[in-house]
Amino acid sequence: MPASHRNIPLPFFLGLVFGVYGTVAQVASWTRDAEFSDFIRWRLFDQGCNIVELVLVTYALFALANRLTQMERRATQIAAWASTVTLCWIVVAPVLSVWLGDGDHADAIQRWGYRVSGGAVLATTIAISIASKAWVRSPIPAIFAVIACLLSGWLPILGEELGRFMGDHETFAKAFWPGREIVWVLCMLAMVAKLSHDAAEPAPDQRATATGFRRASSALRFRIVAALVVACASMVPMLGIPVPTAVAIGAPAIVILSMIACAWGILDVERGRLPGMPRFRLALGAALVVWWAGVQLQQLVSVYAAAGTERRASYFSDEAWFTAWSMIGPLVGAFGLMLVGSAITSFAVKRGDEALRLAASTRTMLFVILALAGVGLSILLGQLMGDRLARSGGDTLLLVALAAAGASLGSLVALAGLCSRAAKAVEQTPGLPTARVQS
Repeated sequence: MPASHRNIPLPFFLGLVFGVYGTVAQVASWTRDAEFSDFIRWRLFDQGCNIVELVLVTYALFALANRLTQMERRATQIAAWASTVTLCWIVVAPVLSVWLGDGDHADAIQRWGYRVSGGAVLATTIAISIASKAWVRSPIPAIFAVIACLLSGWLPILGEELGRFMGDHETFAKAFWPGREIVWVLCMLAMVAKLSHDAAEPAPDQRATATGFRRASSALRFRIVAALVVACASMVPMLGIPVPTAVAIGAPAIVILSMIACAWGILDVERGRLPGMPRFRLALGAALVVWWAGVQLQQLVSVYAAAGTERRASYFSDEAWFTAWSMIGPLVGAFGLMLVGSAITSFAVKRGDEALRLAASTRTMLFVILALAGVGLSILLGQLMGDRLARSGGDTLLLVALAAAGASLGSLVALAGLCSRAAKAVEQTPGLPTARVQS
């Protein structure tokens, strides 16, 4: 029996909402004629929202393709892989910007990378329009979605002319960019709703849920180990040994990207659709974790860019690159993971699993306490570093730093153990049907 439009993948809808919100927030900072530091703050916010949009949309398209058959399935898979290309570019572009430095060669790579990314978005849009048969059923959403893609500024001649026009008409530009984004989002939702109507009815998938919990747990454990390795590696320069830029950026980036892998596992749990599992809570938690990871990635790149050439150093010298969201961001990420623990607790209550409920509530509370302690100690560490010559010595700084790191890592240990416990509980639950993939 065909599914209704309500069975549209939840991550797809949530990802597009984050994308629009990020664009509107950044354009709003232009409208207010805000200071440069405020502009940076909302640019970082938008960067995080862009990564959320691409991660969730890419995941949702792969999940939707598994519910389709024949041509619709192949076209949706093409759309998902094209979205993956865009995601890879958004993540890699800031790193390349620092690694390549200044010069015509670096600018050319950035320019063509942006064009390839824009072309991938267009490919995603066209593939979805073909999969949903939008050109036959209702061509208006497909037409407007394609036009919105072509007007995003990536096309070689048209993009340059559009950029000059927007520069000369700033008031129009402030309305055009969010308007273009909203039109594209509405058209994509219309086409995916029709595509979802043709898809097989999604069934509860016990294996996907258990696998998702294990993936999230493994990603959290990997992050703990990687963070410890990076902390040890950060002491290498103190010994007079130079560290290549690729390693200096890549090692912390791996730690950050591990949280995106954790979010991917959480989305697997949401896709499992087990009765009693709060799906929206899981999807929102994954989105918040990805947002903070995206902001951290941009901040990491900015740190190294500020130490680069004079032109880049002058642009990234503003303190806002490193302090924006430094207090709220970790709380947002912790809140996202807390939602996962809360979802497990609710699931245990509805299933009548008292052992899992007790473990989930205890570990979630422990996670919240340690995460808040880690954020608070990190803020204290920043204040101590700001006036260490006047008030505190090196021993105090080291003690606070170790306490902050220990609390943060301890919170992840608690949540990783909870995800493993939830995976075992799901696997041991009898009588749950498993979804079948049509071929």
